[in-house]
Amino acid sequence: MTYPLVDVEVKPRLITRPDDTEEKVKSRLQIYKQNVEAIVSTYSDLLEKIDGNCSKDVIFGEISSLLSEVQKEKETRKSGKFAVVLECKFL
Repeated sequence: MTYPLVDVEVKPRLITRPDDTEEKVKSRLQIYKQNVEAIVSTYSDLLEKIDGNCSKDVIFGEISSLLSEVQKEKETRKSGKFAVVLECKFL
């Protein structure tokens, strides 16, 4: 897998591990997905999903809106329980 660098200043700071093979990366992503699924199933009644593939301005707006809703609910019910999951799809 290769991704174009957005900023040429980032390239010198990147570290490549000897075990950064396609197989290992796929394995790590699978483990990550399993861990996320476990968390999501545990907190499903508290989650709001946001498409992480949108622009940062859209994502910020959605998170800001959700946090405003939570604040209003907290003021009326004193619940305050809330979590946000950003869904990003890897190509």
